Amino acid sequence: MLTPTYCWPGPPFISGVICPTRPGVITNEHRKVRHWLRQLSAENRLTGQTRLLAVRLLLAADSLYLAENLIQTAVAVENPEPLALVLAATIKQRQGHDELAANFLEQARAWADQDPGRLLRLATTIANYAGYDFPRQLQIISQDLARLMPDSLTGHLLRIDALAVVGKVEQALDELGQLAVIFPEFYPVTKRQSAKLLQLGRLPEAFALVEQTRIDHPWSTPDLVLARVNILWLQRRWREALQELEEALTSSVFDLFAAAARTAEVVVPSDDPPGLWPLLGQGVSPLRELVDTAMSPESAVAVKPIDERIRQLAAPLYADYRRQLRLALELNARQAVDRREFFAATRHYELLRRQYPDEWPILYDLAGLYGRMAQFEDAAAIYRQLAAAHLPYPGVAEAALRNAQ
Repeated sequence: MLTPTYCWPGPPFISGVICPTRPGVITNEHRKVRHWLRQLSAENRLTGQTRLLAVRLLLAADSLYLAENLIQTAVAVENPEPLALVLAATIKQRQGHDELAANFLEQARAWADQDPGRLLRLATTIANYAGYDFPRQLQIISQDLARLMPDSLTGHLLRIDALAVVGKVEQALDELGQLAVIFPEFYPVTKRQSAKLLQLGRLPEAFALVEQTRIDHPWSTPDLVLARVNILWLQRRWREALQELEEALTSSVFDLFAAAARTAEVVVPSDDPPGLWPLLGQGVSPLRELVDTAMSPESAVAVKPIDERIRQLAAPLYADYRRQLRLALELNARQAVDRREFFAATRHYELLRRQYPDEWPILYDLAGLYGRMAQFEDAAAIYRQLAAAHLPYPGVAEAALRNAQ
């Protein structure tokens, strides 16, 4: 899969809505966004870059008809933005109009062929917003880019990511190894290497590389937590994996928000639940409710009124907030497995799958849970998917063979 390196950072909530999601995987956030954008479009409040952002959000929400209506204006100008052309191609591709999609991509390529810098911009745009829809086209463009700009590290990384998307993971890993010789201890390279090693089931190598990366780049530890957890879990070192998640959640984003509020002299509610709730071990913290609201889609697009100072305090913490939400989901799911509460674990993993549908460790664990719950058809479907991706995880080949008989 394409790494999140190229995901547009965006204002709060937007990157979390767009980046990890493939076509057809709709969450409650997508539905909310679709409703708001339909309203903004009816009021003619979407123009320029805002219109393109709206199209991206609508694509993530699988609302192709409204996305098509919005993109028409953006591609009807004399020199349309390459992003507009890529988005238009994506819409047509998902609608089944392959020839129209190819026409938009050809128009974008004609624009890019005028200059290698433009080709780099086009390759990055496709990787950011349409890598899943046009993996072959991305591979061709990135190969041309590597030929025209042999010294461009970004171009090489784009080409390597494209190789992985089309299933050439071994080749991608080999080329990352060559880059690692030229750029030793370079984080974007080593992070990709560990991900490819994990995908290929080479767990001891992946673990060793993750550990070395944590030493070379201490600031990268939060990004590597899940990689380390997945490796430990696949190695059946369950307690160590749970401990890793628990430690990663020790420094709460709510505490960071409260500290930032104190520094800015902004009054925020207490982190303690009111009344008798603390004595009962239950209740919701008013501070956490405030942070959840500030990080919500409604607040991000100013649909829900909120103090602008609160919004400004929340924005720098959004990446941490999303990361901790993910880690908390992972911890809940794995703790349920550890307690042998397989029904609850299945529900947690299904939620993870909806939000991160291309992450093989999640699918692998969910397939095992479906087997335990006697949902054999669901398990078989996932094992076929894992086998098609040539993932050498324990038991995948055997399960796929059984299901084929």
